Amino acid sequence: MVIKQFRNILAEEGVQEIPAEGAQFDPHFHEATEIVEGQKDGLVVKVVRKGYKIDSKVLRPAQVAVGASKPEKKMEEKEALNV
Repeated sequence: MVIKQFRNILAEEGVQEIPAEGAQFDPHFHEATEIVEGQKDGLVVKVVRKGYKIDSKVLRPAQVAVGASKPEKKMEEKEALNV
């Protein structure tokens, strides 16, 4: 009951949860914690920690796992370019 009241107060003040799961990765609202194999590049596969914002100001970015078609192959290509 207390948590529900707390969430209602935050909502009245304009605090909103940042939509993440299934959305396109946006570095302004999301923080990538891992890359996992997925069907499409750049889509958020899993939310690790919810993020919140007030109007357009980010209070805390959502920590997410982002999908990539072949994460191992891309890492090898990136390492080869850095050598």
